[in-house]
Amino acid sequence: SEMAQMLRQARGPLALLLRTCYATGLHLYEALALRPEDVLLEQRRLRVGQRSVRVDEATQALLKEALPLELSLPEAQQALLAVAEQCGVARRFAAAGRTFTPEAVRFAYAVHSTEMGMDRMSLMNQLGHEYLQAASTYGAAAVGQYREAFDRYFGAEWSEAIS
Repeated sequence: SEMAQMLRQARGPLALLLRTCYATGLHLYEALALRPEDVLLEQRRLRVGQRSVRVDEATQALLKEALPLELSLPEAQQALLAVAEQCGVARRFAAAGRTFTPEAVRFAYAVHSTEMGMDRMSLMNQLGHEYLQAASTYGAAAVGQYREAFDRYFGAEWSEAIS
């Protein structure tokens, strides 16, 4: 996947920043603001402002050792865009008529979480949305991908078989 390519390509603090954003759905600025005391080990959570988000054990352990990340927001944005360029992800976005931005990492987290069965209320809380409707956007993207995958794998033969 595109995220896997970017995760393999990223190095140093950017690698952990990218992993954190993809593992939690945080914005870049939220992940950059994390401090060691924000890692709640027993609860497998990160404190992010007034909320807390779930995080996997491996990412949590890496964060506990590496925080604070020594990157400014502009440095992180520039480095992430460079990784997207190196991996060809930015080019694929452009071919689809879109521009790659750091927000794409958060969007990928949300869509992949929805595809894996996370309900909208949990996604809303994880992303820090106030309204359920905001989290519905990601579900719509996932449904579109399901339809494409179904058509690709079953296509006309399936339709003929059940007619």
